[in-house]
Amino acid sequence: MDRGGNMVSKIPSNALSQVKFKGRKIIIPYNGKRYVIVRCKNDNEKDVQEMLQFYHLV
Repeated sequence: MDRGGNMVSKIPSNALSQVKFKGRKIIIPYNGKRYVIVRCKNDNEKDVQEMLQFYHLV
């Protein structure tokens, strides 16, 4: 979802294996597009990694 709460895309969990981290951004390349998640400066790096691993396994 985007900031306005609109559904942008449903990304399959196998796309999460291609996640790239760049500063506070999480970049997910999928279907010829780049989806970017901007993390809050207070986000814990370990927690973010665990979240991505959880969704990758689902």
